[in-house]
Amino acid sequence: MIPLGSEVRDTVTGFQGIAIGRTQWLTGCATIVVKPKVNKDGQMMESQTIGEPSLEVMKSEKLPSGGITGG
Repeated sequence: MIPLGSEVRDTVTGFQGIAIGRTQWLTGCATIVVKPKVNKDGQMMESQTIGEPSLEVMKSEKLPSGGITGG
């Protein structure tokens, strides 16, 4: 299971970012929402939802108990 808050990379496309959300489907599949960092032009790219098996953890971060709060 990919820990939320971890820096991850899609092994298929190379897309990288921070795992910010996880969805567990009735079929047993899990997807992770990945929020990228700012691109080389200083623009924020959109988040992507990627199948968990395609992701590898680049840097793991432990979130505080209860996750992140605020808005």
